[in-house]
Amino acid sequence: MKWAAGIIGIIGALAGLLLGFKWLSDLNSELGQMAAAMAASAGEAGKELSSMKTATYALLICGVLGLIVSVLVIMRKFNRWANAVLLIVCGALPLVFATKAVFGVPMILAGLLAFAVKYDSGAAPAAPPAAPAK
Repeated sequence: MKWAAGIIGIIGALAGLLLGFKWLSDLNSELGQMAAAMAASAGEAGKELSSMKTATYALLICGVLGLIVSVLVIMRKFNRWANAVLLIVCGALPLVFATKAVFGVPMILAGLLAFAVKYDSGAAPAAPPAAPAK
């Protein structure tokens, strides 16, 4: 289960990063700057462009965080619940700002699968009994 959660999380994180970098390059292009200037004068279009910019930064941040957490899930490090919740939040957060940011959605599935990953108990093994002294 750790491999399924980790690989799906990595795929979702990379897809989110790719979409985030694409949107960032579009926003910073000459045409994007011109559209931002025109949208500043318009009411509704300006809000949509602002939410798109926020979703771009959320995709980039959540993509990096999702990539790190997916590797932690494969290595079975940190806390199972924290890893799973972080993956779910990283998949859903960009959707709050722009519904077009669906490339990170596989991280939600990876987070649900991460709940089922078995972690070691972390307890140290008991020491063998000492040999009797002669």
